[in-house]
Amino acid sequence: MTQYSALLSLSGWCTSRHPVSGNLDLTGRFTASPLRRDVADWLAMEPLSLLAARHHDAWEQLSELANRLEREHRAPVQFEFELAKDRAWPTRVRNARIQPLAYVTAIHDLVRAGVMSPGEAVLAVTPEQVRACLTPTVVPTADGLLGVGLGVSPGAGSGRVVFSSDEAGLVGASGGRCVLVVGDSRPDDFGARRYLAGVVALRGGATSHAAVVAKGLGLPMIAGLRDAVLDSASGVLRIGGRAVSRLDVVTVDGSQGHLYPAGAPVTDGSMTPALAELIGWADEFRMIEVHANADSGEDVRTAKELGASGVGLCRLEHVLAAGGGTAQLRKAFAQKDPAARARAVEDMTRLLTTLLTDTLLAADGVPVTVRLLDVPRHELVDGSARETDPTAGLAEVNPMMGARGVRDFLVNADLGVAQVAAIARSCRAVAELGLHADVRILVPMVGFSEEFRRARQVVECVFEQEAPGGRASLPAVGCMIEVPRIALNAAELAAHADFLSIGSNDLTQFMLAVSRDDAEVGFLGSYVRDQVIAANPFECLDREGVGRILRICIDEARGRRPDLPIGLCGEHAGDPASVEYLVSLGLDYLSCSPRQIPLARFSAGRATLMRSTVAPD
Repeated sequence: MTQYSALLSLSGWCTSRHPVSGNLDLTGRFTASPLRRDVADWLAMEPLSLLAARHHDAWEQLSELANRLEREHRAPVQFEFELAKDRAWPTRVRNARIQPLAYVTAIHDLVRAGVMSPGEAVLAVTPEQVRACLTPTVVPTADGLLGVGLGVSPGAGSGRVVFSSDEAGLVGASGGRCVLVVGDSRPDDFGARRYLAGVVALRGGATSHAAVVAKGLGLPMIAGLRDAVLDSASGVLRIGGRAVSRLDVVTVDGSQGHLYPAGAPVTDGSMTPALAELIGWADEFRMIEVHANADSGEDVRTAKELGASGVGLCRLEHVLAAGGGTAQLRKAFAQKDPAARARAVEDMTRLLTTLLTDTLLAADGVPVTVRLLDVPRHELVDGSARETDPTAGLAEVNPMMGARGVRDFLVNADLGVAQVAAIARSCRAVAELGLHADVRILVPMVGFSEEFRRARQVVECVFEQEAPGGRASLPAVGCMIEVPRIALNAAELAAHADFLSIGSNDLTQFMLAVSRDDAEVGFLGSYVRDQVIAANPFECLDREGVGRILRICIDEARGRRPDLPIGLCGEHAGDPASVEYLVSLGLDYLSCSPRQIPLARFSAGRATLMRSTVAPD
């Protein structure tokens, strides 16, 4: 039967869009009898795709109904229907439950059809849906879970287990992909990053330095792997009663914190044309710039491709780690003999100049904020060091609150001068190629205005010494707001700084007296589960505490200098719920990991639109 009969009576349910692709492709089931609620009857119904071949006119009626309901509801719909006597009508309608990428495609189509405006489309899609579109995920297999920890860097990847970056280099050189398993992960573990499919650390948290690096590289990472013991010498990782040997294949789900045996299937995260245009529509409403935390030329190029308008944080110790220079940094810090130390510092300066030049060339004129060295002492101690090793003497009892940042810069004056000299020389190298480098220098871990004032004097003096003929073009010098004391005295600081950059990771740590490296595998998980606190404050900004001091800081600084640029760099810049609050503070820019740039752009634009009193066009 190919023609529709007026005597035909059908019922069933229909989704207006394909649940995976989001294309206009009706899916559902139908029956040639009244629709019942009995599960057996539903299972006995026929696929809706058969209706097109058997009853073409009925299919056309149903297609027209689906199109009309989408326009009325301004969204993809799922509905129950009856069809009889040349007419189809709905008996129940709701928004369709389809995959995030399918939903984005459908909303984009509705804008193109004139059903809704770009602004309405931005409000119709949630940041969580955008995040889901961009994040690769694991399809669970019958083999089940191997282990569970904290998902600290989203994404998924499979590879052979290795226990050091050197092993990763050997496996990678033969064409393999690796999952690096370590006890405590450090930034220099990523030296073989081009061979890594994922990282697993037995300790650490979401804002530990290594997790921040993993996010920046787009590497899935699990931290705080439960019930795990690592015997790297024997080449075995034990999780509960199961053993994982060197070169075994595992799959890391950095979103859920799940570790799977063997190579579990992984779905791709993708930037489709529809999603790219949706994010572009959000950009039209955004009043705040989105920059990237980027530490290499490769990172900068990735960030620019994803829509970053600048580099808000380029960390010198990460620049060195990405270029294989961590050993030189350790050597420069550890040397006691003046002549040997001077040679080590000069070697480090030459390498840093080369790496920064590559970064500035990749930036191609967009602003780059270079943060001076901020290395907690435990990251300088060689993981294999013995008591006789020179770096062993650098250890501190409480390194996160020890000699780091501006404190190191002022006390170890030769290393302070070397950092600035490398920045100045890289700027000169770019200028000699006929190009422009827009560099700003950021001073970290400032607690007293006098610390910043003295650091600025060093920066200006070194730039003048490095400039041909002493005619220096001085960079803007800003202060990183991480220590609560300086946040509360921002008015005084505003008289000396060209800009302020809030480091929300360390500010949260110091405000709450909570270790960003230890607490997430300690009490924080229990606190969130038992609702002592609403969310992990290292993932979602603590508005009542950290948020309050941010508002005080911004009000104090802008009260002294209304035009003072103020931004924020930290993992909160990539969290949609935090971005919504940060937009309300009147910041000039946010800076996050390169892979988080599209989500941050969308979240910031959507938050601005939600705050607007003007209805979207």
